Amino acid sequence: MTSQEIIEDYHQLKSLGLDTWLSDCARTKDILLVIEMAALARNINKEKHPHQYRLPNHILREFANNLIKTREAVVSCTTFEDLYEAVNSARIAGIGDLTVYDTSQRIGARLKLLPKRVYLHQGTRIGAERYLGRRINEDSIDKSEFIHSYFCFHIWARYYCWMLGYCVCISIRKLSS
Repeated sequence: MTSQEIIEDYHQLKSLGLDTWLSDCARTKDILLVIEMAALARNINKEKHPHQYRLPNHILREFANNLIKTREAVVSCTTFEDLYEAVNSARIAGIGDLTVYDTSQRIGARLKLLPKRVYLHQGTRIGAERYLGRRINEDSIDKSEFIHSYFCFHIWARYYCWMLGYCVCISIRKLSS
């Protein structure tokens, strides 16, 4: 699968409105409500994000309560990386890397904090490993790792790290193993 095909898949899925959880958090003024929505994986219409469908609501509620208790640390973050660590510190049993990342991304949308690296939870890790053709042990990698030709540079360079991670994650079934 080419870089162009991966990006076309991303745009096709984006057109289905899967970014509403991010945009709802970005538009919500009350930061406590944003933290709660983000940790509960709910949009403004109370719909649960597909990434967190299998997580029991009581686990998400406990995670949200922990995160709300640390709201001072959350709102004082000046980088996405700091925000990710603050969210991760509120993690409880049953909350995995994807939920920590998604929650950080949703709160980051409100705080205008974007990741400067591509974070690797299970789906992005598999996709990145297949795309790059090597095993990756780090929790995140630099965007430049995806640029291994002049053609790829022009495609990937204009995408934010979260978009790039989303692209490789949604394309894992199509990328050769």
